[in-house]
Order: sequence, then C-alpha cells, then structure tokens
Amino acid sequence: MHESKTLLKNNPVENFMNPHYGDFIQGKDIVEHFKGGNHELSGSIDELEKQDVEFIPKMCALQHLLEQ
Repeated sequence: MHESKTLLKNNPVENFMNPHYGDFIQGKDIVEHFKGGNHELSGSIDELEKQDVEFIPKMCALQHLLEQ
C-alpha cells in the first residue's frame, strides 16, 4: 500500500479523477503507467521487476490538483 499527499489544504474527490483512466488505474495498467517513471511507485515497480519478484497490482487512485 502506498499513499502520499493526503494532507493537502484542499483535497476534494474531483482531484482523484484521471481523464485517461477514470477514477482509478487498475491491474496491469498500473505497471504500464508507472514503469520507468519518476514516481515512488515507479521505483517500487522497477526494483520488483529487477529482483524478479512476482507482484499483483490491484488499484491506484491518482490526485490531480485543479485550478481554483
């Protein structure tokens, strides 16, 4: 489980909606979305693959900061 940026001053549910994936990224789409990127999940995914560890991604909610 991973969670970050939950204590932002303004954090409405709309901030978690991703227009490309809907509200959540699920299953293997998580790996494809984050693999090789510059994100905490990217590092975890890349290292797990390097260590040949089998992992089962479930879901990921993304927060997008909206203009106020």
